[in-house]
Amino acid sequence: MPGANFGNPTFVAEFVLAIFIFLGIDALLFLIVKRWAATLSLLIPEFFALLFYCVGMPLLGLFFLILMGVAAVLVLFVNMNVFRGYLSNRGDSALFRLSARKKRKEPERLYDQDAFLEKLVLAAMNMSRLRRGALITIERKDDILDEAKLGEVIRQKGVRIDAPFVPELVETIFYEGTRLHDGAIVVKDGIILRAAVFFAATERPLNGKYGSRHQAAIGISEKSDSVTLVVSEETGRIAIAFQGELTHVTPDNLLRVLEDDLSYSEDEED
Repeated sequence: MPGANFGNPTFVAEFVLAIFIFLGIDALLFLIVKRWAATLSLLIPEFFALLFYCVGMPLLGLFFLILMGVAAVLVLFVNMNVFRGYLSNRGDSALFRLSARKKRKEPERLYDQDAFLEKLVLAAMNMSRLRRGALITIERKDDILDEAKLGEVIRQKGVRIDAPFVPELVETIFYEGTRLHDGAIVVKDGIILRAAVFFAATERPLNGKYGSRHQAAIGISEKSDSVTLVVSEETGRIAIAFQGELTHVTPDNLLRVLEDDLSYSEDEED
């Protein structure tokens, strides 16, 4: 059985390559687990693998190579927490975060209509007192921003907001100095979806003098089941448009009318 032949360039090249591969494995393992004892445990099977290769006993050398692989796996398994920390430091922890994120269930957003109506009434009363014109459309079932359904009454879909309905925010939007004060805001489940939305005015002849906001409010109420609150810029009076009808309200009955319209069902007529 042939032994080591360091005069053979091929043998020398294979021997040197094997040493570099072993050193690379040892270095990588040390970088991962940061423990010399675990790394040094691989030196024994590596030494015997090289020894038996040199003396011409490749089968025994292969046996110690397999033994070295098993030892490396055991070292990684025993030090798995350290291994995960290594991946985290390298930025691969995104895989673990992604897996955890999938397991977490996103909490459902709860809609408290009573709390929303309190904020709506407060905003309306403040703007009425300041005579700040406003147009607030509240979706019920119809998606009034869906052009496929109501495109004929939507002139401009406005600017996306996606923010909770807060009186201070609403009053700021309708402040005359802002770029969003013209048009309506569209609200669904207590969230302001868009601002500066323009509706087509009603084509029905109206009794009395109505401004563009009131005509737009009636127009959208004719084509959808939405409820629209209007604050007059000239008088500060508040009106609500629903099912093509405009109802002027007072501070005393504003909340009641809003509750009735938002909870209205056609089955109630039967």
